[in-house]
Amino acid sequence: MRYFITIVFLFTSLHAMFEDYAKGPKGLGLGDAFYTMANDPTAIFYNPAGLADLEKFNAQAGFGNKYQHQDLNELFLAATYNFNKLGTAGIGLSQIGPSFMQERQVIIAHGIEIAPYLKAGYSLQMYQITQDDGSKKESATAFGGNLGILSRIYERWQFGFSLHNISEPEIGQEGEKIPQSLAAGVSYFFASNICTNINLRAEGDKPVSILAGQEFGINEYFSLRAGLGTEPRHISGGLSLKYKYVDIIYGANYIENLPLSHNVSLNFSIPQLTR
Repeated sequence: MRYFITIVFLFTSLHAMFEDYAKGPKGLGLGDAFYTMANDPTAIFYNPAGLADLEKFNAQAGFGNKYQHQDLNELFLAATYNFNKLGTAGIGLSQIGPSFMQERQVIIAHGIEIAPYLKAGYSLQMYQITQDDGSKKESATAFGGNLGILSRIYERWQFGFSLHNISEPEIGQEGEKIPQSLAAGVSYFFASNICTNINLRAEGDKPVSILAGQEFGINEYFSLRAGLGTEPRHISGGLSLKYKYVDIIYGANYIENLPLSHNVSLNFSIPQLTR
């Protein structure tokens, strides 16, 4: 029964496998409304243009659990380095599922400022599904590409755009497509640590999701987050604790009629000596 339930969760839809769960507690705590903010290493997964704003070396590692299901644990790693005028490069890794059925992603990304107040990014992504029933191990792999833009359009307003799976890569023996996912919206920065995000996300033939998130920095050490969205309807929250170069970040998300999902990560950053 456990094996069957896990298969249903993971493989009911390829849409759900590769796009419908947040990568990292910050995005999760904001209700996934992170595409136009994208200001930590998990920008690799949301909008690679956000990497251009990361002026330090960053390494983030996290653990999540989806729907309080013992087989839906997620691990992720993200690391970035700013090469000054050449922009910021990053790599991201994620894995979800038990040993007998796993989904993995590997992303290599680059973000750069191409004009004042205009940043662009791109990434190459590998998807892999592995199934092992004890007697036979099978896997399928696909490759996709993503693009992103961030632009300060007026003083405190920032516009963002992110397109995932541009070529709609096919995976598996039946060649099932991983659909395109398009997200766009705006962020308003009341201050550097107080931001409101309104994002729209469309994926394949699914209804458009409306995503809203709020970050409020209490002080330089402590921040709170909240979010909500549609398709599916959900609410979320999170917090961050920061001391010098270390951040502990937590996010939780509740989708209607499903158990709570959690995500926690540790982020370590080192200021660059030169730019």
